[in-house]
Amino acid sequence: MLRNQNISFLSKNRNATETVLIIIFERAPYHPFFSQIVLFPSPKSDSSRRIIKIKIKPPNSPSRRTQIKPQSLLQMAPIDPHSFTDSTHPLTTHVSLTLYFHFPSSTIHATALLALQTPHTGPLSLDTRALTIHNILDPATLTPLSFTLSPSEHPIKGRLLTVYLNNNSSVLILYSTSPSSSALQWLSPPQTSKKIHPFVYTQCHPVHARSVFPCQDTPAARVCYSAKLNLPRELSAVMSARHCDRHDPVGTDLDGVLTNEESGFDLKSLWCEEGRIVEEFVMEQPIPPYLFAFAVGELGFREVGPRTRVYSEAVDGVLDAAAREFAGTEEMIRQAESLFGEYEWERFDLLVLPPSFPYGGMENPRMVFLTPTVIKGDASGAQIVAHELAHSWTGNLITNKNNEHFWLNEGFTTYAERRIVEVVQGKDIAALNIGIGWRGLNEEVERFKDNMEYTKLKNNQEGVDPDDMYSRVPYEKGFQFLWRIEHQIGRPAFDEFLKKYIATFKFKSIDTDTFLDFLKANVHGIEKDIDLQLWTEGTGIPPDAHEPVSNLYIKITSLANDFKLGRIPREDEVASWKGQEWELYLKNLPRTVEPSQVLALDARYRLSESKDYEVKVGFLQLAILSRCRDYYGEVEKTLKEVGRMKYLRPLYGGLVQGPGNEEDKILAKRLFAEARECYHPIAQGVIEAIFAKHVEVGPRTRVYSEAVDGVLDAAAREFAGTEEMIRQAESLFGEYEWERFDLLVLPPSFPYVIKGDASGAQMVAHELAHSWTGNLITNKNNEHFWLNEGFTTYAERRIVEVVQGEDIAALTIGNGWRGLNEEVERFKDNMEYTKLKNNQEGVDPDDMYSRVPYEKGFQFLWRIEHQIGRPAFDEFLKKYIATFKFKSIDTDTFLDFLKANVHGIEKDIDLQLWTEGTGIPPDAHEPVSNLYIKITSLANDFNLGRIPREDEVASWKGQEWELYLNNLPRTVEPSQVLALDARYRLSESKDYDVKVGFLQLAISSRCRDYYGEVEKTLKEVGRMRYLRPLYSDLVQGPGNEEDKILAKRLFAEARECYHPIAQGVIEAIFAKHV
Repeated sequence: MLRNQNISFLSKNRNATETVLIIIFERAPYHPFFSQIVLFPSPKSDSSRRIIKIKIKPPNSPSRRTQIKPQSLLQMAPIDPHSFTDSTHPLTTHVSLTLYFHFPSSTIHATALLALQTPHTGPLSLDTRALTIHNILDPATLTPLSFTLSPSEHPIKGRLLTVYLNNNSSVLILYSTSPSSSALQWLSPPQTSKKIHPFVYTQCHPVHARSVFPCQDTPAARVCYSAKLNLPRELSAVMSARHCDRHDPVGTDLDGVLTNEESGFDLKSLWCEEGRIVEEFVMEQPIPPYLFAFAVGELGFREVGPRTRVYSEAVDGVLDAAAREFAGTEEMIRQAESLFGEYEWERFDLLVLPPSFPYGGMENPRMVFLTPTVIKGDASGAQIVAHELAHSWTGNLITNKNNEHFWLNEGFTTYAERRIVEVVQGKDIAALNIGIGWRGLNEEVERFKDNMEYTKLKNNQEGVDPDDMYSRVPYEKGFQFLWRIEHQIGRPAFDEFLKKYIATFKFKSIDTDTFLDFLKANVHGIEKDIDLQLWTEGTGIPPDAHEPVSNLYIKITSLANDFKLGRIPREDEVASWKGQEWELYLKNLPRTVEPSQVLALDARYRLSESKDYEVKVGFLQLAILSRCRDYYGEVEKTLKEVGRMKYLRPLYGGLVQGPGNEEDKILAKRLFAEARECYHPIAQGVIEAIFAKHVEVGPRTRVYSEAVDGVLDAAAREFAGTEEMIRQAESLFGEYEWERFDLLVLPPSFPYVIKGDASGAQMVAHELAHSWTGNLITNKNNEHFWLNEGFTTYAERRIVEVVQGEDIAALTIGNGWRGLNEEVERFKDNMEYTKLKNNQEGVDPDDMYSRVPYEKGFQFLWRIEHQIGRPAFDEFLKKYIATFKFKSIDTDTFLDFLKANVHGIEKDIDLQLWTEGTGIPPDAHEPVSNLYIKITSLANDFNLGRIPREDEVASWKGQEWELYLNNLPRTVEPSQVLALDARYRLSESKDYDVKVGFLQLAISSRCRDYYGEVEKTLKEVGRMRYLRPLYSDLVQGPGNEEDKILAKRLFAEARECYHPIAQGVIEAIFAKHV
């Protein structure tokens, strides 16, 4: 990779069977044109996120938001590899939150009041991710405090927020979350059970609390908290905290928090809106930040014990089934208390979440979150409740200091869970669980054979995303370690040790060494009997680990061994089996078998139809690895109805594993593209990590890139439909002549391409169309450029019409029509540039680059189609391509061919006027469609002061907004610009066509509130489609000196990051206007 230079180079070999375009950029994402290869940023980067802000006042002093210096990172003394928390800074002891839930934008507008252990002078380091920090105040005086936010986001830690204190003991932070918050999943009404109201919930473990509120996001920083949640009245909330009150919002809710004038953050006007309700909660015991939790939706509940309610969406069937499944919860609590001591959290309520919840359960104190897949109908799902209950002592009461010691949470909890199960469900069931865990531990050790660091209990996680290394190792190896100690000293002695351990360290966060010191101090000579260092710091499974033994365990594993010999268990042998027995049986079968064996097993026992997902997914995994495709329909159904990572990992992993498995990889990509929005962001990231190793997006298409997290999976999502586009293009234009259509992704050169909704595939449609018009038939020179781009624009829209529908195709035509009219206006002093065939003698083609050859060329071909009919034009097009392929031609050659093959066309259409005349011919067609008319009508309403209602634009994506913005007046009142953005946050759109269209409106209207966003945009993109209008609008008009000075400063600062072509274009703009 070349440093500190911008280099662009093309390599093409027309005689080769594969075409590769390579673009290399460094320093910044600046290239002036679309490329045939589409480039993306990582989806974790700011440039690919839509941050929805509320209106704030600009800071008074630029020094309040300065870029953080690299030296400050070196000076930090971190206590956690996944946090910016500094050991020299006081820890937070209490957080007071006010949270306003805005469901239409999937955003929370909030304040966080952080109370510190001691007053502090100097920097305070906090973790954030995808948060917009509006202001930070001294709560005593409501005066601003200086702060910095690191300019880029660390892929694991997020962004460092540094607040500069002067003997402050607390700080008040005004902020908003983002729709891309990694902790939050926002479900639209159609994604919920009743499909009436939206739903949102958190999953903050292990490092995601920082995307809900700024904090020291490490388990070492235990905090108490209080929270006021402002939500729509028809909804209710639960939290990992005691519920205190539900009341109408009043201004006093925010007393002592802020005033509008001093903060510039108008939460008060939102807070007291009609139709809202406030729920108040308090957590009086110190918890690690990852246990912060809430859920908001239409919730109902059932009482199942004196200390337990079961909550879920207000659906009677779900609530009743959950109440039956967890009826024995109080008995489990009593048994756990007899083993581990008093239950310290008062209540043990359960929330059954929608299917997208990524885990089996989350041990949030007072309010455990559960996946609906644990409701099995036979009470066996209560085992997960036993696990989460056990966390009330090991994990919540005593917590690992950081994720390098995660086994202290999960190993202890797995041990405690099995002790509870043994008492409540019997020794045989407990032994089964141990057996399943033993098998799972061996599978994990095999999975990590190339990175055995992950098989240690105490491991080095510097630079490692804890979500990426999540496994059963800390659970099962941790359990095995404690079980080994129990075997050594006997259960009664170990029980006494366990109670003393809990009593000693409750409400503390500790590390492995602290535990080992306590163990050696209380169990004399244990280090002589057990190699403690081998167990905690060694890889793999120590030789003195105990394989479980019980009659039932031996029987099941023996029957699994018989399967290798072709024997399926008899019905009398499995008559009493429930889910756990079948799970152990499936885990002990060979990894792959003959498809006929899979079919025979299911024919007898219908495991593919099991209501127990442990059994069903275990069987489907066997079917996938054995390539028994009879069950792929059930695999698809399962992947679309559950979001638990325990099930997603093996199913997606099985589909993409192995060489020569392209058909299954394509299936996996399609299923993920269709189901992705129903998964939690954490689960999305895990599946993307699986795909990062396997990125075939079609039989003729691969996506290449550097090994950068998120780039490949973002491309796979955006372009999952590429093969379908190729097939449709072939049906229109003839055989694809280039064998492969591969994409090379170079991060982060095109930060405006990835849109997250597959609409970016339209650009691929354009470049694909070039495979016939432009690459196969090429303009003879640039005076006939329309032969490349007019034909390709026509072909692109025909592909889009088939793949994305007539409405979307009509929108693109409408946007093009508007753009063509703008270009004709721009060239009114040099109308030569509005001809299709024009004289370019002595003219730099870069200076006259415009949309004219694209859109006027399209209009010409569309006019011919209208004249002769689509079937006849399609035949003509195929004949044209077959006649001139691998040739370079001019306009006259095309016209001669047209007249020879479409009799009398020159009488019906003035061909000379179209190709050599200026402007837009009178017989050009303005596009018409219901959607086009609706959008342009709404744009006309804007002149009357009416902004579209949310229901009118609910289905809009980038193309609709682009057409709307294109049809607004060139200038409006600044107040209208502000009102439009206040409702729809267009200034923060991740679709740059929308964002730049809005910023262009803001500049033309001299609404300087957005000039900071203009500056940011001009420094992060280099595409001339965006640079031209932004720089042009800044410098146009008399008496506009302030904006001209700004434009020149921005260009001076960004110039070296632009491609030389773009530099020349902007210099030409300045030469004309400055």
